[in-house]
Amino acid sequence: MRLLFVYQDHAEAARRLLEEMSVRDVKVVFARKNATSPTLDEIADFQRGSTTAAACGVVRKYLKAIPPNVNVVYVAKKFRFEDQQLREWLAPRDRVPGVILKPSDAFRVAERRSSRLILHPNALQHADEIDKIRWEFTTLAADLLARDAAGDAKIGSCREWNSRHGIDFAANGQITYVCTLDVHGDTCTLRTQWHLKAGDKTTASRAARVYFGHVDSEIYGRFTVVFYVGPHPRDGTYSLDMAVPKIDESTRRASADGCPLGTGKCSAAG
Repeated sequence: MRLLFVYQDHAEAARRLLEEMSVRDVKVVFARKNATSPTLDEIADFQRGSTTAAACGVVRKYLKAIPPNVNVVYVAKKFRFEDQQLREWLAPRDRVPGVILKPSDAFRVAERRSSRLILHPNALQHADEIDKIRWEFTTLAADLLARDAAGDAKIGSCREWNSRHGIDFAANGQITYVCTLDVHGDTCTLRTQWHLKAGDKTTASRAARVYFGHVDSEIYGRFTVVFYVGPHPRDGTYSLDMAVPKIDESTRRASADGCPLGTGKCSAAG
């Protein structure tokens, strides 16, 4: 359990931030008005083990009174709901969250972490029908796809994810997703059988599947698009369409390494 120290006036905002980001492994500790240290009960609780923490709007004397086994790695003078450094500490891009989330929450957190991870509007319709024994898989799959979309070369290509991360990638199968995408005026069709999977020769709910592909725009770079998260679908071809949300100008042209790039103004790989 990590700790977030915030001044008492920001109690409700801090709770809302953790709820929005679906962060479950952070405990919020409120620094009361004029307090120069945590309470004795809080200090006794902190001393049960080593942990890391962030602090916002907390006076220096209070910080110095925090036990040494609590490593305060981020300090801000004020609590800001949109503080990107705080959000990065709450949900780091370079590690899997310390808690297993239900599939829909895991993918919504991943989508917020990377503007280049795009979820089809119906992608999570059946996500939480996945058996709970597969939620660890979907949490890790969401994390890897967010990092893939952000261009994190450390994770390797999707074909390496089984050996490096324990997530099984398959390029072929009996299920095909065909999606017509409007990428800010350019149109392309992605036909993909790419999927991440956990569980074979079992019930549908225990055979968790995540279908996705890559789209490359000459202007906007690469997107990772997720079409389906849920129990094993019936064999067949599924036709979809969607418009890709506008990407912030500062992140244009970013692209990921690993799986094959397409060519042309708007093209797709899958």
